[in-house]
Amino acid sequence: MSETGTEAPEVAPQTGFGGRNIAYAVFVLLCLLAMWGLEAGSGGSDAAGRGAFIIMGIGLWVLVTLPFAIWNLVALLGALAKNGPARHAGIALLLVIVCAVLGGPVVDGIWHAIY
Repeated sequence: MSETGTEAPEVAPQTGFGGRNIAYAVFVLLCLLAMWGLEAGSGGSDAAGRGAFIIMGIGLWVLVTLPFAIWNLVALLGALAKNGPARHAGIALLLVIVCAVLGGPVVDGIWHAIY
């Protein structure tokens, strides 16, 4: 209890980052882990067959990321037009950019770690 007699409100962990952004970050992590696990589990020597799992993971990432990015871009532009809070949409767009920029080296690192 504070000095004024009222309690400070509890702040949920996702309040500053956004629940949708946490879900997207978890999706990207699971997608990378699935690509890595499927790649490691395919014991053949056929490089095209092993690479198919990476292509599948990238395709799934693109199918989820495009609507996520468009939705958050519209939310960001709407918030900026109304002078409203734009933090969650801005963080979401930064997440997409970071994943796109770092995704290539990470996937390449997975490929070279396995083979």
